[in-house]
Amino acid sequence: MAAPEVTNERIEACLDALELNYDTENGYVYVGFGRLICIFSAEHPMLVLDGMWAPILTEEKDVADLVGFAHTLNDRMMTPRTVVQQLEDSRARVVFGASVPIVEGMTDEQLKNAVVVALESMSSAAIELDETFPHLVPAEEN
Repeated sequence: MAAPEVTNERIEACLDALELNYDTENGYVYVGFGRLICIFSAEHPMLVLDGMWAPILTEEKDVADLVGFAHTLNDRMMTPRTVVQQLEDSRARVVFGASVPIVEGMTDEQLKNAVVVALESMSSAAIELDETFPHLVPAEEN
């Protein structure tokens, strides 16, 4: 018997069951935790579990330091993949990415586990970023 298809509506139901607040827009489900924004979507054949750390980097040294730190996180953590994404005007930001195949569908428990692992791993990475780069965290948040 095939597992149910993964849809954004099921992702929302999973977040409801976890008692988490979220927003939806343009086919994405957004969950925010302080300076971490998680972005989930069912994009057959993958469940996409992405995120971003809120600070926008403007200093070349910060970008270089964060690229090195992202490599360290990727060497140490299986998920999420952490990268520094270049934006326009020499700015950059840290983004997280993970995906899970959903061709065969997922049970509610499998979907919950995928969402929880993504939330916990991205939160852990974001906390490490906050702690390692405190000068990028506004003083009122330290």
